[in-house]
Amino acid sequence: MRTSLIAMTGCCLLLLSGCATGSRIPIADPGPTASSEDVARTRESGGSPVFWLGERDAGARVTSLEHRRRSSVLRYGKPVCDESGCTWSATIFTDEQRDVPYSDAHRSVARCWRRLGQAVAFACPDQETESAVVVWTGPVQIDAGEFGVDLSSVRPMNRTARRLGFVRPRRFTCAEVTRLAEDPNARPALRTLPRALAPRDCPVP
Repeated sequence: MRTSLIAMTGCCLLLLSGCATGSRIPIADPGPTASSEDVARTRESGGSPVFWLGERDAGARVTSLEHRRRSSVLRYGKPVCDESGCTWSATIFTDEQRDVPYSDAHRSVARCWRRLGQAVAFACPDQETESAVVVWTGPVQIDAGEFGVDLSSVRPMNRTARRLGFVRPRRFTCAEVTRLAEDPNARPALRTLPRALAPRDCPVP
């Protein structure tokens, strides 16, 4: 009995110290918080284009900012994190790696295509697709990726994006379309690609 009590006490101490099994998954780290100086510096930067939703989106300011050689990501609002990762109130990506919005393979998304200046936009009125707002301008793709984002809120942030603006997008290449068509959920968007995005030299699968 004494031995059992000692063992139980030891187990309780280990549990309280967090060392019992080592199986507890840590809460995800949201990374560094973007300062107003970070935002101001990015607005005057060159390099790859950066698009954003303005200084605030639905009252939330930019709290995370990454500007890389070929892409950028801005996140708005206080991050909510758990063991699987972090979410923000809004996130906007600008990337030279392009794709199309995914949806159920049997859905029709023809009504979701829009124009934004000379650029091509995809803005679905409901939650039938994984990405609600996507814009293709020049060589880049802008993905707001959140339902409820107004297409008109998407705007250039840095000097490179301001020079680029919303221009005619580069067409998808045959290699890009072939890669994307491997996923059935990409085919509804591929089947309805506007002429400005469709490849010249090969049919869309």
